[in-house]
Amino acid sequence: MAKNFRRYLDAVSAAGFEPNKFKVLTYLVSSQVYRYFADVEDYDSCIGTLKGHYMKAKNTIAATHELLTCKQLTGESVENFVVRLKRLSQECECRAVSAERYRLESMRNDLKHFRSRRV
Repeated sequence: MAKNFRRYLDAVSAAGFEPNKFKVLTYLVSSQVYRYFADVEDYDSCIGTLKGHYMKAKNTIAATHELLTCKQLTGESVENFVVRLKRLSQECECRAVSAERYRLESMRNDLKHFRSRRV
């Protein structure tokens, strides 16, 4: 539905006038969707309500796990695997780190597997 709505707005804008997006949206959605924003009176509030209902909250821990455990599928090309990794990485909250910080985090991760009781 979102793709159709964007296409409609592009077509109408190309014709030379700005549509009333709220009226267009209420016309395009089904009655089942309309009930979520029936009490809203402007476009921005409507979109906010719909995003709150339909957009899933990002679970960065699950996304990071999925990225870290991702393996190349049998028969999958390297190019397709890299594209899939990039898509998965967009859902993670990756941040730039310095070499020093990366070294310290690697040491911390290695210490998790340390088994000796004598230190």
